[in-house]
Amino acid sequence: MGVLTATIKFKVSPEEPLLNLIEKYIQALRLSLNWIINHKETRLSKAHRALYRELREKYSFPARIAVDCYREAISIAKSWFKNPNRGRKPIIKAKRMWLTYRQSYTINLEKMVVKITSLGEIKLIGYPSNIEEYSDWSIREARLIVRNNGVFLHVSVKKNTNEPTPSLNAIAVDINEREIVYGFPSKIARDKTRVEDCIKIKKHINHLQEKYSFSKYKAWLRPKLLKRIKALYKRIRNITEDYAKKQAKKIIDYAIKNDKDTIILEDLNKLNNNSKRLKKPWRERLTYMTYRKLQFWIEWQAKKKGIAIIKINPKGTSTTCPYCGQKMKQIAHRKYMCSHCGFKEDRDVIAVFNLICKMEVALTHPTAPPMKHVNPNKGGELVRNNRRMRVNRGFHLPW
Repeated sequence: MGVLTATIKFKVSPEEPLLNLIEKYIQALRLSLNWIINHKETRLSKAHRALYRELREKYSFPARIAVDCYREAISIAKSWFKNPNRGRKPIIKAKRMWLTYRQSYTINLEKMVVKITSLGEIKLIGYPSNIEEYSDWSIREARLIVRNNGVFLHVSVKKNTNEPTPSLNAIAVDINEREIVYGFPSKIARDKTRVEDCIKIKKHINHLQEKYSFSKYKAWLRPKLLKRIKALYKRIRNITEDYAKKQAKKIIDYAIKNDKDTIILEDLNKLNNNSKRLKKPWRERLTYMTYRKLQFWIEWQAKKKGIAIIKINPKGTSTTCPYCGQKMKQIAHRKYMCSHCGFKEDRDVIAVFNLICKMEVALTHPTAPPMKHVNPNKGGELVRNNRRMRVNRGFHLPW
């Protein structure tokens, strides 16, 4: 049994009573946080006795809003206390408000309203297009956030899911800095990554820093330059996050369209440790590849759609022949050929083939269906003629 969580974002009508309540909440949150840190007290019962009555009388809060306020302050203080490198006290800058479902707020999607304690019903003027996908999810706590472009309600939802059983009816995914290659032996798909776009933005940032780092540059313009550089870094983060989410959904849709119930990923947990030996340009590419973020969203989307995920050690998958198991030789850029059976292909496609081959070992006996040997679609007559020799050597193909 697994648990999936998600956040649904709604745009809320920016009514004056709502904005006033949020302003008072921020003041109360600062007061509560200062008391908790000064007294080094994170127990809920102690904070309740010290702060509950003061918050209700000073800010005219309903009972549940007051409780939510010092509960949020406790969570912020705990995070700060646990940080071994903590500096000054945390400062509350963002205008946000913590709400508890059925106690601080309720939401009615048929009427498109949210009911907040002490305020009544407030209209929802915007919602995501895929909201119907979360109709059977259970609603949890929410955050009411004020931004420059409006007021937003971030609602957390949860769903219990059953862990699907992996099978050999699978597609494999190979990730590199330029392309995401995925599919199965008879059908391969390729999608370009956004690494080059991030590299271009990073080069522009370096150019700005070099150009305006001289002492002749007017000091009063430096804050504007710093703001511009922060915006560019934020753009890189947005690009990588957006690409990971969209690419993960595309891979899941591809698997569903081709009636596949399992996705094979490379186990890249130790990739960051090995990257320290790389030169700086390659480390940057590895960073902007965001393979962990991409794999996280693939796993999340797979659980949502009931598709099994299995991770396999990718060692040797790009240079080992999937048909005879021999070491392949490079004949061109990212092109390899097997001198034993004559099979040649792009190294990313070879990796996809080998990941599916390795899955036979990864599966347990009860879940693995009977193997069927089918003529491979690549490699020419030499591969077909050597079938008997490969079977005698004990190397089986899962397709």
